[in-house]
Amino acid sequence: MGSFKQVAVVIGLSAMLAPLAHADDWKVAKDEDGIKISLSEVAGSEYKAYRGVTVIKAPLAKVEALQEDVAGACAWIHECKSQKLLKHEGDQSWTYTQFNTPWPVTPRDSVLHITTVKEADGSLTRNLKEEPTYLPEEKGFVRVAKVEGFWKLVPKGDTTEVTYQVHTEPGGSVPAMVANKFVVDAPFNTLKGLRERAEKN
Repeated sequence: MGSFKQVAVVIGLSAMLAPLAHADDWKVAKDEDGIKISLSEVAGSEYKAYRGVTVIKAPLAKVEALQEDVAGACAWIHECKSQKLLKHEGDQSWTYTQFNTPWPVTPRDSVLHITTVKEADGSLTRNLKEEPTYLPEEKGFVRVAKVEGFWKLVPKGDTTEVTYQVHTEPGGSVPAMVANKFVVDAPFNTLKGLRERAEKN
């Protein structure tokens, strides 16, 4: 169950749910290797929301299991340095993730609250929300201020359609060039890494 939380953390460099709800004007930023990344401006934020969509040739249960292996998920989450499960209670989990950042940006860390919802049609949604004060701040890291987003897994026969949408307020100072690269690279590399592992026999 922890793994999902890790994934949530990755997503966690996003924004709040309210602003995310107003991120409607999506523009495709990258469509490559079966992964489509779209971006949207978010009212009141300097940072764009991102949405990545791909189809994984594996059953939903396998994708779900990879997400729930919180420590293991760090291997396919973009720029994840380490990740661990803090707490699991019913359909809710809390994860702590540390991220690598390019010089001169101070490394970030994030505490994600993940709520999993299973639908009657077999689909699965993991809602992600940053809880920055859940843990004391760590020396040498800037705590991600806000994350709002979700993972959605939809079974399509023997395959799974995966959507990863997030808006993040990274906290501290982040150069525009770094932020603009992150919102494309994070969903693309994360989905690509997840897909590669899920499609292995």
